[in-house]
Amino acid sequence: MAVALAVWGSTREYADPDLNTIVAESYSDLFKAPEMEIAPAKFAEFRREIEERRKNEQALLERTAQILNGRDATARAQLQTLNLEASRDSEKMARQRSALHCTILETERDLRVNTAMQKFGLSGSVEDDLAKVYLAERWPARRTWIDRQVAAGNGRNRPHGDIDDIGIRRADKGQKYDVRIGLEGIREMEGAGLLPPDYPQGKVTDYVQALASRIAANSDARVPVRVTVLATPDIDAFGLPGGFLFVTTGLIANAASEDQLAGVLGHEIAHIAARHGERLTEGLSIRNVVSQGAEMAANVFTGGAAGTAKKYVTQYGFMGVGTALNLRLLGVTPDFEAEADQLGLQYVWRAGYDPRGFLTFYDKLASQPGSLRAVSFLHTHPPYPDAMLVTFSELEYLPKQAAPKEDSPEFHEIQNLLAARRESENASAAGAASAPDCAELPPGKGSKVN
Repeated sequence: MAVALAVWGSTREYADPDLNTIVAESYSDLFKAPEMEIAPAKFAEFRREIEERRKNEQALLERTAQILNGRDATARAQLQTLNLEASRDSEKMARQRSALHCTILETERDLRVNTAMQKFGLSGSVEDDLAKVYLAERWPARRTWIDRQVAAGNGRNRPHGDIDDIGIRRADKGQKYDVRIGLEGIREMEGAGLLPPDYPQGKVTDYVQALASRIAANSDARVPVRVTVLATPDIDAFGLPGGFLFVTTGLIANAASEDQLAGVLGHEIAHIAARHGERLTEGLSIRNVVSQGAEMAANVFTGGAAGTAKKYVTQYGFMGVGTALNLRLLGVTPDFEAEADQLGLQYVWRAGYDPRGFLTFYDKLASQPGSLRAVSFLHTHPPYPDAMLVTFSELEYLPKQAAPKEDSPEFHEIQNLLAARRESENASAAGAASAPDCAELPPGKGSKVN
């Protein structure tokens, strides 16, 4: 039986509905996929195969860690032997020392990548596949049911279905009391060193603030949304109780269009409006909640990179701000993610943006297996199957827009400003005399060593 997976603007046909092929598709492809005649037993068998793959990849990462630890120990022993040869380095000894330093630094980098992949990247990849299998199994029939509901005049008969009353419908009056929690969380995170430095005020921050304010004005938020842009290549955004929204320069740089960035901001504003962080931390010490993230970050990311020259930090440094934050404070659970997905899509739709932007951005990151820059976002925005089904459902429920806003020249001007500053910083870091003169490393995947 030929099964067609419809992509926006094209249609592909598969002679047999192979699940390996289906999970390789993007979420955007699956959104348009027709119902497939696949036996439930085949789905169950494929889920078992995915879990077996998780075990095998975990074992490979553990073996790789052993090899890397051995390499590190050998290089350090050679360094100790070198130190016993003479009181001062000869030219030859200096070259040997530099090479050993680079070996140690590179190995430590690979070990941190390996640890991060074990904790975050591997799980995210498996969960992504499981979510796609879940959607392939359930979404086509759900879409048909939704279309019938809309045609029968029952489109508003769903949770948060009163989309024409956004801004009027009852919002939780406790939002203003969440400001204290958000401020306390920021203070504790800054004290624990979990937040990258702020990006300088100027066109970039003004642009993101204006975009977030536009979306917030079309949301259920009852507190001003205050944006902080974080200067880090990590790809992430997170909202804290009380209207505090953090966006990384890595996220801005990696979005392909303005509607993709708007989709992420809408999701975070939904967390704020629905008070997810407050509800998950109610009765808990914010200091303890934050300290759990700090302890985890120390276990995963510490090493030789701390406190050295800028080139060294750029090349080997901290990876994944989102992976160091406690998901309770961010309001992340399967149920809350589903609600934030739904409300966020409504907000960007109401603000005039194509709500599919959030889905296409998610596709972009999910298609980068092994990327620690993407792992940060996928950790704070996990692909929970039920939440993805809610996302698909809301996209189907929302009335189609005649001319949704997808992009703008201002968005790409901001990306160009970020790129120019990044090039300038890299040039400055390259000249740092105190940094080891190691070859520039590509982003590590932490899965194999030679």
